[in-house]
Amino acid sequence: MKKYLLALLPLLFSTAFAVPGVSRAATPNGDYIALSVPDLPQAARFFRQILNCEALGGTAVTGRTAEVLLDCGHGTIVELARVSGTATRTDRDHKRRPRRTIALVTDNAATAAQWLRAHRIQVLGPPRQIRRGPEAGLIVVSFLAPWGQRLQLVSSEPRPAALSVARRLATQ
Repeated sequence: MKKYLLALLPLLFSTAFAVPGVSRAATPNGDYIALSVPDLPQAARFFRQILNCEALGGTAVTGRTAEVLLDCGHGTIVELARVSGTATRTDRDHKRRPRRTIALVTDNAATAAQWLRAHRIQVLGPPRQIRRGPEAGLIVVSFLAPWGQRLQLVSSEPRPAALSVARRLATQ
């Protein structure tokens, strides 16, 4: 696996892709996230087409596990994995088991909320501004991935003016 990742390192540094209307989503300060998903092709499409992440190579299949690595910008790598042979139990667990919310950074969370709605992604309420703590002033948008995982997009910089516009658009 290490050789696979090292071989992909030049590709990681050479990626600079942007979809109009939304910047790439990433975790604060860069990170590695591993997610178990019930439908790997669906999850990979969602991260590529909606969150503008780029696939690092193809799907890796080892034994009963299929994995996809995605570069979501700003040093964030997302690994999506599906273990075969446990489909019934895994699907049931994905619906029943509470999962942590995963926060990803974007340049403008208010604009990203419009992008998500335009692509029929369930957005959970209007964008909101963090009021206290080190992230005070940042705008957060919560939404659900197609498999039910709760995700958040967090603006990389405070944008109070964008929040009032986003709230107005969210009620339309």
